[in-house]
Amino acid sequence: MNGYASAKRLGQALLLFYSTARLSLTEGNVVMRLSEALEIFYLSMDGVVSPATIKFYENRLPSLIKHLGDKEISEVSLPSVSIIMRQLTPII
Repeated sequence: MNGYASAKRLGQALLLFYSTARLSLTEGNVVMRLSEALEIFYLSMDGVVSPATIKFYENRLPSLIKHLGDKEISEVSLPSVSIIMRQLTPII
């Protein structure tokens, strides 16, 4: 898989992750850290996608925590995730 395809897959996963995490926050007064949301995201894919796909995300998504810190999900904005994605996307 080339760099563009990898970045595109990762971007799609982040959009799903972001919307899922935001949705869970609106259901109650849940305080969730980015690391917890990532774990839920990985578990939600079990049995839905291949183990290789889950491993792909497990290898790449922790870079969000590295760059943003283990913030509460409510403190993470889509623009900040987009900026990080642009920085991590290889130039082809």
